[in-house]
Amino acid sequence: MGVVPDLHESGVENAPPPAIYRPLAQAPICFITIAARTDARPLDLAAPIRDQLAALDPDLPLFQTGTLRSIISGDNFRIGIAAGLFATFGVAALLLSAVGLYGVMSFSVGQRRREVGVRMAVGARPADVLRLIVGQGLRQVALGLAIGAFLAVGLGRLMTWALFRVSPADPLTFASIGLLLMTGISLLACGVPAVRASRVDPLESLRTD
Repeated sequence: MGVVPDLHESGVENAPPPAIYRPLAQAPICFITIAARTDARPLDLAAPIRDQLAALDPDLPLFQTGTLRSIISGDNFRIGIAAGLFATFGVAALLLSAVGLYGVMSFSVGQRRREVGVRMAVGARPADVLRLIVGQGLRQVALGLAIGAFLAVGLGRLMTWALFRVSPADPLTFASIGLLLMTGISLLACGVPAVRASRVDPLESLRTD
């Protein structure tokens, strides 16, 4: 008698059902699997194992030999394709959001050129302008992240078939993505227009209509 780890025989996306091992003589089955561990190349054991089976029963067929890694990869092929597609779309969405945020901030700063000039003319320092522009941009990003996280939790429940040992509302995933967007993409997209705004010449901006 003993306890063994759970086996995901029906795929990693499904929870393993309760099961017990019974002797083969008491519960004959048509197909059995032999697992062997070796320090050499795994496929080098195929011929010796085949010879041992032939010695036991010459009519016993042997098929689908391979390493455990290759068998697991084959079983998870569908999930791997889905994960690759989601990763590709995620990177594309991240780049598009960065470009879009940069475009919006650049346009907003351009529209407020006169306002920035007035602020600097009455004593605002470049650091104050930089802090103002970046702060406003990060607040908009934080609002967008909150809305996106709310929607992601709901939509994530529709993708549980592609998740393994990760919940649709995994806090580590949401925190890491939010940190990446806030400290990386957002600071870069908001920082460049903010630096340009902090270098505005007050007299030049006040002359424009």
